[in-house]
Amino acid sequence: LERIPEPHPSPLTALLKSIFDNGLLGNQGDLGFTPNVVDFLKNEWNKSIWAQEIRQGKKPEVHFNINGRFFDDDKYNRLFDDYSPMIRNSNWIDYEDNGNAVALLFSLARFKELPITDVNSNKLKCRGYVINDPKTQCFWRENYSHLDSRDSSSLLKHQPDDPAFDGHREWNKQSFMNETGELVGRSEWGFVLTPRVRPKDFQGVVVKGYDSQYIGAVMLKAYQDQPERLLPVYNPNGDLLWPVRMSYQQVKELVATRAA
Repeated sequence: LERIPEPHPSPLTALLKSIFDNGLLGNQGDLGFTPNVVDFLKNEWNKSIWAQEIRQGKKPEVHFNINGRFFDDDKYNRLFDDYSPMIRNSNWIDYEDNGNAVALLFSLARFKELPITDVNSNKLKCRGYVINDPKTQCFWRENYSHLDSRDSSSLLKHQPDDPAFDGHREWNKQSFMNETGELVGRSEWGFVLTPRVRPKDFQGVVVKGYDSQYIGAVMLKAYQDQPERLLPVYNPNGDLLWPVRMSYQQVKELVATRAA
């Protein structure tokens, strides 16, 4: 990789380095969104505090979204857009007042989806996750409470008896379900897991408004002894920005070639 200058010291640099070192640590804050820059800078949230809450039996939460399982009311028709990845449409990336954003892509292979009945944080199991949108939860309780919220084939088969559900995208929008029968939610709420996402689970970084070279420099500093952990950096449209540049279409073709 091309040598990149040291990242300039800043609150964001310190926060990103903490994430690359320690992973995404769950938060017991009022909103639970993690990591919280303000709390981090005030030293009110760090790995020591997180570990202390674990020892106290608390279950710090990480809020996240799953591609293919979220939408926003005014952007729903882009849910099945083949031109670019769904992350572009996430409320946290696409929000008009959110000029800059950084998102971590990670694997859920170590985690197990839990039924909606376990949505209460006290019931969340370690390495478990559940859909967090109250509207989706309400829809499930009103129409499918006799079925496992994770059983997509049964959910798709037992459609609510309502003429408004026409079997097309509008039906999916109203029922909070995608075309394969998986429950979806608004990206503002997404999913929640506990207690953290390890750096080993990271698969990439998505940036909006930030220089990809800067993100790369922070990673090079954090992973200077573990170069195998360096992550590709993308923009919200799926174009690869770092360590090399590649269009979203080229990325898809490369992935397809490697999988063949």
